Amino acid sequence: MTLARDVIDLPPNGGIDQGRSKYLPVPFHKVTNFYFNKFGALEKRAGLQQTTDVTTDATPFGTPVDAVGVAGPELVALGTRAEDSAASPGEAGPYLWSYSTSASAWAPKTSVPGLSVERLPCVRGETDLDDGVQVARIGSVEMAIWRVGTVCYGRIVDRATGAVLLDNVQLVNNGLSGPAGKYILFPCGGVFTVVYLSSVTALQLRRSTIHPTTLAVSSANVGAAYGGAVSQWDAIPTVTGKWAVAVLSGGFAGDVVTRRINNATAGVDAFVAELGRAGSTVSLGFRPGYGYLLLAWDNRTDVRAKHYVESTLVTALADWLVEPVASFVNIYGLAAQIDDQNRSFVLIPSLGAGSNPGFSFRAFDTFGAALMTTRRV
Repeated sequence: MTLARDVIDLPPNGGIDQGRSKYLPVPFHKVTNFYFNKFGALEKRAGLQQTTDVTTDATPFGTPVDAVGVAGPELVALGTRAEDSAASPGEAGPYLWSYSTSASAWAPKTSVPGLSVERLPCVRGETDLDDGVQVARIGSVEMAIWRVGTVCYGRIVDRATGAVLLDNVQLVNNGLSGPAGKYILFPCGGVFTVVYLSSVTALQLRRSTIHPTTLAVSSANVGAAYGGAVSQWDAIPTVTGKWAVAVLSGGFAGDVVTRRINNATAGVDAFVAELGRAGSTVSLGFRPGYGYLLLAWDNRTDVRAKHYVESTLVTALADWLVEPVASFVNIYGLAAQIDDQNRSFVLIPSLGAGSNPGFSFRAFDTFGAALMTTRRV
């Protein structure tokens, strides 16, 4: 006897369904380290990362031990303490341990793989966004901004209660399109901060702050106007209540001007300029607890990087070569950052040989010495 066949409708869990509703909620935007099981459910993917076979002390666990079990011939455990040997400095726990019968001690194997889910808390629609959605969080309150044309829109939600505090409203229209017209969002000094160029003249930087609970708004120009039109810029929060901004002023062969900003007053605490060295792109990087600011930019012939003392913008490490511009057909932008071991990383989105789009990646130690050859993906 054959089984009867039946066709059933499976409603989508995201996207647009013209037969039901124009907009449907999306459960997640990006999920890493997962797989779908045979029932279609989302599960964390297990993994193993070799770190060291050096045994540590016989009691690596805090109280209580998370789990102890047997995997084949091995006795394994999940410890609440992170592994702290020289082979894996500062690796976050929990940690997987294996018992070494020959040494009568526990040996670290790997950090336990985690599952991360990211949300973009805004309305999905058919309008193309000019920039990606940016999200910042203060306590349980989350703010998102996005740009359509020259207009910046925002939404604020209290994730603890689900209350929508600000619902998809227009925040700013600076009349600027292209890279110079972008908006940058970050938390700074207990308030959401949006940085942007103030008008079509593209000479004056401006910041607006929004309190996460009272929604009080404060806007002000940031320092004096620049001496020439700003073609590209980047801003990044640094220490509490402060942020840094770097601009390319005066066009091609203009200046790279970096300022340290007091967010409460919009005043300039310090500034520095690389005169006549501007190309087409610039990026900043900073890690809390490390007192130096990373600047990366192209000066028409090379992509360069240097370190400033964050508090004074005095040169801490003279600029060094990241990559010759001649290595690329065209550079779209730069991304610079400092990791938890104070290494500097520069990512260069560009066209390479054969006009193929991709990313070039370089890493440097605290003295600007290359840790790896250029990798292109």
